[in-house]
Amino acid sequence: MTQEAPIAERIRALEQRLEHRRTRLQEDAGEAREALHGTARRWLPVAAAAGAGLAALWLTRRGGRAESPRRAWSATGAHDDRRRVRWASLLGLATTAYKLGSSPQARILLDAFRRRRAAARERA
Repeated sequence: MTQEAPIAERIRALEQRLEHRRTRLQEDAGEAREALHGTARRWLPVAAAAGAGLAALWLTRRGGRAESPRRAWSATGAHDDRRRVRWASLLGLATTAYKLGSSPQARILLDAFRRRRAAARERA
C-alpha cells in the first residue's frame, strides 16, 4: 500500500501538469489568433485601397494616351474617357467606403449606435 499512494500522487501531479500545459497552449493559440486578426484588420484595408488605386489607374490609362486633342473631344473619344473616369470614380468611392467602414472608429460609432437603438427599444 505504500507504493500505491505515491503512484496516485504522481498521476495526480502529472494530470495537473498536463492540464496546466493544455491551458497554456489554448491561451497561446488564442493570443496568436487575436494577433493574426489584428494584423489582417490593419493591412487588409490598406491593401484594398492600394489595389483599388492601381485598378483605377489602369482604368484611366487603359487604351493609351489620346493621339490628338481633337480626337479626345470627338463624340466617341469623349464618351470613352468619361466612362473610364466614371468607373474610376466609382471604384474610388467604393474603396473609400470600405476603408472607412473597416476602421476602428467606424466600428465604435456603429456599436454606440446599436447600443442606443437597443436602449431606445427597451424603453419603448
